[in-house]
Amino acid sequence: MVKFSIAIRVAACAVVIAVSLSRALLAMEVPRTVVWDGERLAELRENPERRTPLEHAAMKELRRGADAAVLQKPVSVMDKELVPPSGDKHDYASYGIYWWPDPAKPDGLPYIRRDGETNYKLVENGDSDRMEAMVNSVVYLSLANYLTADKKYGEAAARHLSTWFLDPATKMNPHLEFGQAIPGRVDGRKVGIIDTSALVELFDAVVLLQSTGALDESQVKGFYDWTAAYLDWLLESEMGLEEQKAPNNHGTWYAAQVARMALVVDRPEVAKRVIEELRDKQMQHTFAEDGSQPREMARTRSFDYARFNLVALVVCAKCGERVGLDLWNEPKKGANIKDGLEFLGPYLQFQKPWTHQQIVPLRFTPSSCQLLLVGYAKSDDPSYTEFLGDEKLRKSSEWMLPVLTQRVPPEAVAK
Repeated sequence: MVKFSIAIRVAACAVVIAVSLSRALLAMEVPRTVVWDGERLAELRENPERRTPLEHAAMKELRRGADAAVLQKPVSVMDKELVPPSGDKHDYASYGIYWWPDPAKPDGLPYIRRDGETNYKLVENGDSDRMEAMVNSVVYLSLANYLTADKKYGEAAARHLSTWFLDPATKMNPHLEFGQAIPGRVDGRKVGIIDTSALVELFDAVVLLQSTGALDESQVKGFYDWTAAYLDWLLESEMGLEEQKAPNNHGTWYAAQVARMALVVDRPEVAKRVIEELRDKQMQHTFAEDGSQPREMARTRSFDYARFNLVALVVCAKCGERVGLDLWNEPKKGANIKDGLEFLGPYLQFQKPWTHQQIVPLRFTPSSCQLLLVGYAKSDDPSYTEFLGDEKLRKSSEWMLPVLTQRVPPEAVAK
């Protein structure tokens, strides 16, 4: 009888342990994000009591942005006053940011280019600012929903997504025929495709929203159907095919977008193909031997473009990992992405003065933080994370989201 009683107790304990383990595994289920580190996010969600002062500061910034996005009215392509040449306001439209009225012409037409000088008044006439606002809102809301389990954030994110992509009355048509138009010259250009570069992070946001049940099945299907249609346009349209050939950041961001979208709609062969083509063509000429980027650094905003292009390459490399490609160490001869990170790292942290042309002030942005943390993750070199101890940066928290979405060394995050 005693032996039987002990056996029952042992069995009961085994059941309790098994249930506890299964719950822990369920709670630690890692979201299949690509740009964001899913393991990092799962750990932060599972262990909120272990968050360090830096992580608490990042969470405070996250809540600030998410709370603002909850109150913000969702935007759409229908909000613009102009009507695209197609006559359909559902078509996305934007203007080239560096184009200005010709002072020698009474009507200013055709516009002339001033590289690096943004014509904000012209840009406001299009949809690019609204798209950026929508993506920013969904990113904040999805992360807040996932890391705090507060449903109000997920519900707001679903509203923003539905308004831009799903609602028949407000949704954007899945193409960019009228992107980056130039008054007096052209109604749309292939370079306008770069306007949707922010979507690569939005797809990770949708993964998180799915994992928490914030999106219903019809919303998920509708969003993926929209993504598949836009991917087809990128792959088949004349604009898309021409943009892929661009030797600078435009070609890189085309590959980054196509690869990420292909993974979203379960077409890994497309992701693999576009990354291989980038590797075998553009990347052979992207870096100089020291890891600098001659094409990007020839611009009037050389620092911004070098950073921007490197972010796209990192996205391509992370997508490549999902399809069996190691882009971090390509090309085999000459400099590669790791070298590019090593070159730019000290400048991103303002440890060296930037000596190339940069007609606007250097800023520390979320993309700067992301690149530095990726550099650390690929090298384990703590020099990439020295910025985390910079008290001046701590006073401005807008760059902090990557502290939550990328791998951070324990000794640095504990500061």
